[in-house]
Amino acid sequence: MMNFVFVGYLVQEPYLMKWPRREGLKVATIERALCPRFKREWEKVNNVMNTTEFHIALPQTPEAGWVVNGYAVERNGIEKVQWTKPTGGSDGSKTFEYALHVMRSDDGLLLLGYELVDCNIERLSVLNNCGYTLEQIRQEAGDLNEFALFGDLRQAQVFQTYVAQHGASHSQSVIFAVWGHKL
Repeated sequence: MMNFVFVGYLVQEPYLMKWPRREGLKVATIERALCPRFKREWEKVNNVMNTTEFHIALPQTPEAGWVVNGYAVERNGIEKVQWTKPTGGSDGSKTFEYALHVMRSDDGLLLLGYELVDCNIERLSVLNNCGYTLEQIRQEAGDLNEFALFGDLRQAQVFQTYVAQHGASHSQSVIFAVWGHKL
């Protein structure tokens, strides 16, 4: 995990069982809905503003029906990701610069796998929401695991290369490591 930088936690709906084209899987995509109570928490980390929806400290989830997931982005993706701010613009800052100063909590979460996320559209899963079938993914990089993620980093890298060469509007992506509870 040395090539990944922890970016924080999201409080999300449980893994989805009826995601299109992912029948039979517990989909742990980054796109799952966020608990409204934990939707935004901007704060500075070592004087660098975190303008994302990721929480840098482990959030408590008092409401039933929500799960906490942890996320890390590939280190070279920090410069690539240019998600715009909710106000509609971008100030040119790097979205995940704050993460270089974040320490992950002792959270007890397990690595679920690796997801491909669009560099330009906030929290858009290239792996699970850009039209790729399980068969296409299998042919290019191998099977997805039970969470509709790649179980092996090398698979994610192979598919990332494939998408860059054939992915049209979503060709620029980064790999996220996803942690959660194996419900």
